[in-house]
Amino acid sequence: MNPDSHPTLSKNVLSNRFFPFTIFRDLYVAYIDQLPLYNPPDILGLHSHAEMNYLIKTTSDILANMLQIQPEQDEMNDHSIDLISLSEQILQGIPPKKDLRLIKEKFRQRLSPLSFVLFQEIQQFNLLTSIMWKSITELKQALQGFASFSVQLDEINKSLQHGQIPSLWRSYAPQTKKSLANWLEHLQQRNQQYERWIHDGKKTN
Repeated sequence: MNPDSHPTLSKNVLSNRFFPFTIFRDLYVAYIDQLPLYNPPDILGLHSHAEMNYLIKTTSDILANMLQIQPEQDEMNDHSIDLISLSEQILQGIPPKKDLRLIKEKFRQRLSPLSFVLFQEIQQFNLLTSIMWKSITELKQALQGFASFSVQLDEINKSLQHGQIPSLWRSYAPQTKKSLANWLEHLQQRNQQYERWIHDGKKTN
C-alpha cells in the first residue's frame, strides 16, 4: 500500500496516531543506551595507535583553544615585566648571523651535494634568527611603551605568554610540535650542529 495514495493514513503515521509517541521514544532511548561510549579503531580497520594520535591532537587543540580564550591583561603589571625579561633572555639566546659568503669560500675547494645543503640550511637559519631578533626587539619596545602594538606583535605577545612558538617564527622554521622552551633549546642545538659542520667540513649528528 502506498501511503501517498492514502492521505489519511500518511497523516496518521506522521502524527503517530496509531502509536503513542512514548513508545518510539523509549525504543530510541533503549537503543542509544546500548551503544558503546566510543567506537574503537579496529571497527574502522585502524591500528590502536590511530586512536592515540587522535586523542593527543584533540587534547592539544583543546589546550590551545583554552589558552586563546584566557582574559587579556592590558595594564603594565608584573606579568608584563616578566615578558620583558623573557624577551631579553630570548634575544640573548638568538645565535648570531652566520656569514654565508665566508662559508661558501671555505667550502669552495671541497664542494659536494651536502655542501649545497649546508648553504641552504644556513641561509634559512639566518632568515629565521633575523626575523626572531627583529620581532622580539619590536615587542620589547612595545611592552616598554616606546612603540604601539600591531596585530602581529599582539600575536607574538600572546604566544610567549602561553609558552608557544609564534606563528611568524613557525613560518620560517621546520614544522614542530615542541613548546617554546623546547624549541629554543633545539634552536641552540641546531646552531651548534651547523658550527661543527662548518668547522669539520662534514655533517655530524
